[in-house]
Amino acid sequence: MKSTLLLSCLIWVVSIANAAPFRNLDFQSPNFRAFSSENPSVGYLVKDLIPGWQLQIGDQIQQFMSYNGVCLSCPSARLQGPEVPRRGDRLLFVMKTGDVLNAEIPISIFQVGDIPSNARSIVLTGFSEMEFSQWHISLDGQQLGFQTLSEAELIFTGGSVPGKSYGADVSGWAGKTAELRFTAGPVPFGRDVGVALADIRFSSNPLPGIPEPSTWALFSTGVAAFAWNRRRRWRRG
Repeated sequence: MKSTLLLSCLIWVVSIANAAPFRNLDFQSPNFRAFSSENPSVGYLVKDLIPGWQLQIGDQIQQFMSYNGVCLSCPSARLQGPEVPRRGDRLLFVMKTGDVLNAEIPISIFQVGDIPSNARSIVLTGFSEMEFSQWHISLDGQQLGFQTLSEAELIFTGGSVPGKSYGADVSGWAGKTAELRFTAGPVPFGRDVGVALADIRFSSNPLPGIPEPSTWALFSTGVAAFAWNRRRRWRRG
């Protein structure tokens, strides 16, 4: 009995120790020393450009990605910003599927972390055309339904592009540890998909049109009272 209790406590302690908040959700924490590379044409380490995240193309985990570089015909990811980045610069993460033969290869970034216990939604800004593209957000492999919230602007040092604010309900995941993943593609032959991500955050506010549990409870109580009252009147009549 004691050994079972001790083992349970040990597992609990290990799970708490391994759990951690999500990191670098705004892509503003690159390792700036990485930009001193003597041969940046080969790419920078993913762990330096987007710390906390892992990059996957197809079924392969990638070690390298680019800064401002882009491959027009292949799946690629880049951190976008000024030619010589400095602390405080606004940066933008962009990934795209390839065109033609490579279009059917998905590309994604992911990390594992703790979802805040008061989280009701996840909100982000992205390309304005992303709502028409084949991309999705998932937690532990379960795809989340997202909706467009408002017009927005993706601002980075040196420029800006039109964007929109998107949101997805995560209330069922509050307080849990999960893999958060953003995936672009695969798309049909001859097409490609570009996705820009910035300012990702968990919010304690529910999405518009999604009532709080207390609201549902009040609504259900009202419906039940109405039905009971109507049935009583019917019996009297």
